[in-house]
This record gives sequence, C-alpha cells and structure tokens, in this order.
Amino acid sequence: METKRVCLITGAATGIGAACAREFAAHGWQLALSWLDDANHVQLLDVGSGETLNKLYTGAGPWRLVKSPDGKKMIVQNWYSETSAVVDLATNSVDAILPVRGPSVYDPKGKLLWSQSWPATQLQAFDAKTFKPAQQRDSEDRMVYDMAVWEGFLVKGQYDPVSKTGRRSFSDVLTLKLDDPKAFSAATPAGTSPARLVGDPTGDFLLTANYDDRDISII
Repeated sequence: METKRVCLITGAATGIGAACAREFAAHGWQLALSWLDDANHVQLLDVGSGETLNKLYTGAGPWRLVKSPDGKKMIVQNWYSETSAVVDLATNSVDAILPVRGPSVYDPKGKLLWSQSWPATQLQAFDAKTFKPAQQRDSEDRMVYDMAVWEGFLVKGQYDPVSKTGRRSFSDVLTLKLDDPKAFSAATPAGTSPARLVGDPTGDFLLTANYDDRDISII
C-alpha cells in the first residue's frame, strides 16, 4: 500500500505559516499545519494512520519550505536561527546548514539556489548539488520577504513583519536579471507590502499577495 506523507510545521515564526503550506501543496503534498511556541521542528506524518514518521529539528522557527526541482531535497528555512537546513527527502536527514534565513528560490535550470537573509540586502547563490557558495551580489534591496522566478527574472517582494511602530511599507516588486551580474533591480508597481509572490501555471502572470492592502495584484 502506498504511503502518503504530510508535512506538519511546528514552531513560532512570524505569522506566515501559510507560506510553508503553499510550497508543499504546489507539489501535490497533503498538509497539516500547527504552531507551538515551545517546539521548533518539521514533523513528517503518515496521512493514512496519523503515525509520526520522523521529527526533524532543523532550526528555530521554521517559516518557509523550498522544494528542489528534482524533488529530492527540501530547504527548511528558520526565522529565529537565521539558517536554512537542506533535508534529504529519501532519508529525512539534514545534509547541510546554510547561513541564510531566507527567502530562497531555485533558478529556472535548477542549478543554483538564490537566497537572501531578511532583512539583509546581500543576494547569495548556492550550488544546487553541493550547496556550496557559488555567487554573491550586493544590492540595495532590503527586507526581501519572498522571491520567485518569472519570465527569466528574479522577482522580489518586500515586507516588514517585525516593526510595531514606524514600519516601512513597500509598494513595488523588484525584478532582477539573473544572467547579468552587474544588473540592479527594477521596480514594478504592485500593492502595499507584497509579502507573497506566485506565478500562474501558464507563466503569463505574476500574482502578489499584498499584506497591507489585503488584496492580490496581477502583473
């Protein structure tokens, strides 16, 4: 009998656990989601029996999941420890720890994992096989909260989930040419605080979920 698995994320992050669920759901996984202030782990469950298959302690405050294009690895990004754990989905073991909080996204060919570490401006690339540093670029793009690859561009959405007073808001998404190491980001109007970026299946449109406006923009 085929065993189905669901990913249960536990651990206090910053109110964006839904982003983790969307990453798995986009690849056909069944999901359960839970938040506990005193637990920081990814839990794998057998959906049929409810049995816990494994608990992976990848870091403090898991907040984002990035699945590799070949389906063999899962990047678990941890808000509080400001690290990303590379998990082998065949063995449920942690292969590497990357010094970035996230967000991250794979390039169109699946050869590089592009990452930022909120709220820092530096853009880093890791080899998708070895997860060793491959490239590093300076930028002026602060508080990048989500990234996507769309029409050959790296697209960044900016959002500040931490500040309680005097919080800066952003009204554009940033696009960057990955094949030009000297390129700077260009701004495209979206909504206020585009905290989530999703490309539609045809590739014709980019959707931004705008936290402050409580709406969705279609680019």
